[in-house]
Amino acid sequence: SLELMRRNVERAHRLVQDFKKVSVSQLTDNKELFDLSEAVEETVSLILVNLKRNQIKVTFDNKLSSEQRNWVGDRGVISQILINLLMNVERYAYPKGIGGLVEVVLEQADDRHYRLIVRDRGKGISKENHKRVFEPFFTTGRSFGGTGLGLAIVHNLVTNALKGEIKLMS
Repeated sequence: SLELMRRNVERAHRLVQDFKKVSVSQLTDNKELFDLSEAVEETVSLILVNLKRNQIKVTFDNKLSSEQRNWVGDRGVISQILINLLMNVERYAYPKGIGGLVEVVLEQADDRHYRLIVRDRGKGISKENHKRVFEPFFTTGRSFGGTGLGLAIVHNLVTNALKGEIKLMS
């Protein structure tokens, strides 16, 4: 019973922390000059242990030249976006350890913009859910622990913190 209570308190804590991340006012401005390719690769390596456990293989295709890799921004925002996207793939695209492939591609879109693509070949998202996936608390996975905050956080970080755009293709 004690272990069950401990796990539920941890889950509640994570939920509150995730909810706080949805708020624009919680975004901090920790801009620094860093190697964007290196940051993406480190983040993929960080979460790879969890993904391997569920037989998910991740490839990283870095299409940036050495001159294009330096970026001034918040490394934590990039990591949070990528971790949430990969966790979403694990939970919804390849559920219950069925395994699969995820491709992460980093490329320069134009002189001032980058493109980060996370592509899986999982079960996909139904047409009726396309417009709702970035809404806070929308989830099709409530029965197995989904909170509906992962993609809402990603959307918030991409559009507000980075002043970018996010697209879903299924």
